[in-house]
Amino acid sequence: MALDADGNRTTVLKPKEEWTIAEDELALGNSKALNALFNEVDKNMFRLIKQCIVAKDDAWEILKTAHEGTSKVKSSRLQLLTTKFENLKMREDENIQDYYMNVNI
Repeated sequence: MALDADGNRTTVLKPKEEWTIAEDELALGNSKALNALFNEVDKNMFRLIKQCIVAKDDAWEILKTAHEGTSKVKSSRLQLLTTKFENLKMREDENIQDYYMNVNI
């Protein structure tokens, strides 16, 4: 997909000879960004993004979701950690060293 002059997605590509200087610079920046992403991810992540042609809107969002999860997953993780923190207390039969080890797990 590409963007037309109005910013709408289109499959019709403008010939490179008709690109403005700004469009040429954007294409170069996108190519550099995709190249950096492709070179820095492992093989499994590369498989997810290898078909992407837009670094920010496609590849970056896929990587972000793969690493951070969806907002629902993030919310669940946060809830779990909050509950664990709220329930954190030292048992009466526990010494400081054991408590410290349990906290750091």
